[in-house]
Amino acid sequence: MFSTIAPLVRLNPFHAPQLELHQNSCGPRKRLVESEEVSCTRRSLAAASAEEEYSCEYGSLKFYALCGFGGILSCGLTHTAVVPLDLVKCRIQENSYLWRTSLYLAASASAEFFADIALSPMEAAKVRIQTQPGYANTLRQAVPKMFAEEGIWAFYKGVAPLWMRQIPYTMMKFACFERTVEALYKYVVPKPRSECSKAEQLVVTFVAGYIGVWKGLFARIIMIGTLTALQWFIYDSVKVYFKLPRPPPPEMPDSLKKKLGLTE
Repeated sequence: MFSTIAPLVRLNPFHAPQLELHQNSCGPRKRLVESEEVSCTRRSLAAASAEEEYSCEYGSLKFYALCGFGGILSCGLTHTAVVPLDLVKCRIQENSYLWRTSLYLAASASAEFFADIALSPMEAAKVRIQTQPGYANTLRQAVPKMFAEEGIWAFYKGVAPLWMRQIPYTMMKFACFERTVEALYKYVVPKPRSECSKAEQLVVTFVAGYIGVWKGLFARIIMIGTLTALQWFIYDSVKVYFKLPRPPPPEMPDSLKKKLGLTE
């Protein structure tokens, strides 16, 4: 009888329930451990492959030596490639004395171009306040109102006319001033600028600023001439007060003199 009961007990689903539960609970844990071991193995292989890709350790002497070699190679090749451009640049610089008026015009035009971009919002607000009574009384009132009505474009609608007015004026003002200063030191002042005192230099600056806008502006000469002269006088006074080094007056290079046959 017992021999027939034993197989039935083994087939019972409740046979050794604690053992079955223990085995089932260990299954996921065993799979988790196995997956961790696999990931660790993969990381180790990746680290090993990365170490094999690098030829030296970061921060070592070999690392910095190779970096230095790369810098020498890159600078050497690029500078070798642009040697012709550097030669052309030096030739242009040698003749820059002959083209100094054009340089004055180009420098002043570019300066005024960017200055007007910054000035345009203030100019737009000023014109709106002056031409539309009751629109706004102060800049603080006008700017937010203009932005709310028309957006950022409200401040730059007049930048093109501003360029057309200011750029030619500034070009002539700076070019005339620089050439007038040169002419005064060359034909009027009886000694070189390096030997003039600070007060004498400021007098020359004021006179050059006044003469520089005299021709062709008779109707506005008193206002514009005085304004321009005072601007240059104040600007030069600040440089004198802070003891800023003054650039030497433009002189023809000796190499250019020899090229033009002006010296023996």
